[in-house]
Amino acid sequence: MEPINILLSREELLFVLNELQADFLPGLDPNPLGDLTADQQELALAVAERALRARELVRRYASGEVVLHNALLTAVGVCAYAINAILVYHWPAEGDTPVRYFGHTRGDDVVIHSRPDEVLHLFSLLPSKEQLLNQVLDVCEYEDVTSAEPFEFAMSGTTFGEAQTLAAGGQADQAIERLVKAGVSRAAATALAETLAGSPKASIVQTINQPGDGSVQKQDFTLLQNSGPAWLAVASPEEGAAKLQVKTVNKDELLKSLAEWAL
Repeated sequence: MEPINILLSREELLFVLNELQADFLPGLDPNPLGDLTADQQELALAVAERALRARELVRRYASGEVVLHNALLTAVGVCAYAINAILVYHWPAEGDTPVRYFGHTRGDDVVIHSRPDEVLHLFSLLPSKEQLLNQVLDVCEYEDVTSAEPFEFAMSGTTFGEAQTLAAGGQADQAIERLVKAGVSRAAATALAETLAGSPKASIVQTINQPGDGSVQKQDFTLLQNSGPAWLAVASPEEGAAKLQVKTVNKDELLKSLAEWAL
């Protein structure tokens, strides 16, 4: 089954959100043209409604009732009122601007919200949650490297940041020593420093789950990779002090972790 894609302008999305009585959506940025006056905003929404009606995505009856096409209702509604979400910000190697990718689920409905342009929003209804997770790996440009020696260790976020700064600045040897001083084995420190020094692809991912009891569960992690194995750094608070659990991961392990956190 192929995804159902719906491309909306910023103004069309705002019109739909108004109909859904929702005022927030991850990835909805401030208007690049600046704030509009009330009259300008009203005109923009009226034009957006006409464009949606012309594409048969919206109907307005003589009574004034507005009805959204079921696919449009699902696409935007799932994102606005998601039970589970996975938010991805991916920087290609040596890239300055991240690719943004927002996955949302509600029941059996799975929707991707991406940003092909500054004022465009693409919504894709996917047939399965498994396809969502595989698309996340594609967005992160993940490449499976299974022949490398596995490593796993804990460290403070401060130590990780210091090692990253040293390695990226051409001081890989100093980065290794900083990691070894923090208790990381020399083999693991060397492998991590090599990745950090090689302008790796970097993805910052946040998963959000709302189990229905009023609580919100969040998990943040970073995925790094160049030509070698991928490194996963997961925030794990212990005794009130933030720690990172850092390890190399293969595809199966990464998909399993994503499923546990995001679904």
